[in-house]
Amino acid sequence: MRDIIFKYKFIGNKKNKILPVRKLYDRMKEIVNTVFENEKKEYSIVSFLFCDNAYIRIINKKYLLHNYATDVVTFRYSEFYEPVEADVVISLDMIQSNARKYNTDFDNELFRIVIHSVLHLSGYNDVSKTEKKIMKNLEDYYLSRYADFLK
Repeated sequence: MRDIIFKYKFIGNKKNKILPVRKLYDRMKEIVNTVFENEKKEYSIVSFLFCDNAYIRIINKKYLLHNYATDVVTFRYSEFYEPVEADVVISLDMIQSNARKYNTDFDNELFRIVIHSVLHLSGYNDVSKTEKKIMKNLEDYYLSRYADFLK
């Protein structure tokens, strides 16, 4: 059985931030399935937790020893075997900030980060320049498949 779960956690009263994301759940599930299928990876459960910068900073510091907010933190629990089991933590504050920074809209940036996290879960890294280029090209490829929806 395969499952994709969406949750949210905010520090303070910011629950209204999740409303624009809820309408995208079905499309995000479709994207996750497409990327895993094309990358020939099986998954059993992937949980997406949407949060703010304050919460992702706590996660980033606690588990990765980085004392700053980031757009996404991905935890794969089935490192050496399939099916993939994972938690993905995404900062909606950072998605909004990056959308402005890269002159794109919120939905496009959110989908890019979802794709990025699934590529990590599929075995891709982005440490070296070459790895970053490969991941960026794959992100662009998968985003192009949903271009009509993103207009």
